[in-house]
Amino acid sequence: MEELIAQLNISDLQRTLTNNLENTWAQYNNQKELLDVTTQLVNNAQRNLEIAEERFRGGLINSFDYRTIQLGYINATQSQLNAYFNLKTTETELVRLIGGLVR
Repeated sequence: MEELIAQLNISDLQRTLTNNLENTWAQYNNQKELLDVTTQLVNNAQRNLEIAEERFRGGLINSFDYRTIQLGYINATQSQLNAYFNLKTTETELVRLIGGLVR
């Protein structure tokens, strides 16, 4: 009876590990896509900042508008850093689940 209970516990742990691994893998792929999107956002914000700088020097926009565009660029880069951090966190969790962090 104890052997049967132990086998059932092992099966339950295997199912739990498989589910965790599948969920973490899906999350990892989502995080990769999010990093790609935020990278594009940074590129767009950088180009927008370059255009705004030219317009500011030419007197076509005021300092408040220029500052708003600068803040947009800063926020985009912050989002990219957060996406990269989340990707690395998920990657570490994947490595842990497959046994790569055993001492």
